Amino acid sequence: MRYVEAGAGSDVFVLVHGVPTSAYLWRNVIPGLAKAGRVIALDLPGFGKSVRPDAPLDAASHAAYLGAFLDQLKLRNVVLVVHDLGSVAGLVEASRHPERLRGLVMMEALIPDTIPASIAQSPSLCKAAQPDAPACLWMFLRSPTGRAAIRDQNFFIEAAVGGDPFCPPAAEAMAVYRESFPDPASREYLIPFPAAVPVDGQPSEMQPLFDTYTRWLETSPLPKLVIRAEPGFLITAKVAKYAEAHFPATEVTTIGRGLHFLQETNPTGISDAIVSWHERRLSIAR
Repeated sequence: MRYVEAGAGSDVFVLVHGVPTSAYLWRNVIPGLAKAGRVIALDLPGFGKSVRPDAPLDAASHAAYLGAFLDQLKLRNVVLVVHDLGSVAGLVEASRHPERLRGLVMMEALIPDTIPASIAQSPSLCKAAQPDAPACLWMFLRSPTGRAAIRDQNFFIEAAVGGDPFCPPAAEAMAVYRESFPDPASREYLIPFPAAVPVDGQPSEMQPLFDTYTRWLETSPLPKLVIRAEPGFLITAKVAKYAEAHFPATEVTTIGRGLHFLQETNPTGISDAIVSWHERRLSIAR
């Protein structure tokens, strides 16, 4: 597993990306965070410059790799920063080993109720005037048409990353993202990830993971920060309000306009929000 590192300090900010990105997504967030401590951004297996397994890994396997990574580097006093589907690996690992954490930062993460099962299982609601966008996208990506779009049209990179209406990445950034998945054969690795997120309890083997980390979020006193943008995609104002009300020691901050890849839209806003929260909630607690 490849990683990049910057800064120094007793607290370690570990940055976990989602699909289809890599540690490169955090490149403009890292300098600001490095002023507050040690920063490590990793490439999950199969992404960026990390080795790609022969078969795609599920979220449980990514959580195991993340835990092994933290063990290998003997990391403690971790402030875990998670995004997108990387939040599943991060939150599973956090719920299993909270003793190594000092704090948790979530942005555009899979927390309740980003993809309500009651909506996601009803195709007719996706044709309504104001459909539930995350649920409808998840339905599409799990369908034969969606799987073909991921493989043949490079949906995750061209439409999801490149189609951000608030701040589409520059040409050189898109070239880096495309490099990891240059052809349909390589994109087969991405197809299983949307199907691994439980909808109406399926896949059944994944539902306990989500239930476990949800219960942990609802009971853990660990300091938590939710970073969102307006309107956001997964973490909307409604989801953020729920998190603030139901997750102990949770603070919500909004960093302006943005959709999903907030690291491309407003990296300075992200690093400033984390550093400010760290100084107020974690540094004083020492």
